Amino acid sequence: MTYTSIDVDFTDKQTHKNIVINDDYGATLAAISNSGLLIASRGTDEGAELEDLDEFIDEDMEMEDEDKKRRRYSHILFRHANTWKTAKDWHYRLEKREQVEGLAIGAGWCVAATDFGYIRVFSNEGIQRTIISHGMPFVTMAGYENLLALVYHNGPAVYGCQVLKVKIIDMSPTGATSY
Repeated sequence: MTYTSIDVDFTDKQTHKNIVINDDYGATLAAISNSGLLIASRGTDEGAELEDLDEFIDEDMEMEDEDKKRRRYSHILFRHANTWKTAKDWHYRLEKREQVEGLAIGAGWCVAATDFGYIRVFSNEGIQRTIISHGMPFVTMAGYENLLALVYHNGPAVYGCQVLKVKIIDMSPTGATSY
């Protein structure tokens, strides 16, 4: 078994301490802001055959397959950048083969877009505030302060050119509104 870690080195040491996270889930996506570091992993089909047979696995085999079981699901982790605060880091596991495709962070919120067409909105404390259903294929997104910019496909390609749209969503606690 190999161990990997994620290291974030800040140049301004008075504002932020460096972040070091054990990469237990095989992170493939990340977003960073002054609030913290948001990372996500994509689940694998490896070990999926064990899903229905968990109760029949003996203890020796269970230890070997623990890593495969953990990596079967997509995971989201948030580490606060300001470690002097008392806020705790959090972790969220997606169920039913839902995969994270994009991440963004704003002021007091973070977002994960999934392949099921959901935009999962979390507070920096790890509370899932809302789920926005977005039916169009996702391309990318970015967050700043209270605004989320979501870029998505708006239809099939025309003459070899993609048809993209941008939706700006106000993520303030008073309610999500789009422009």
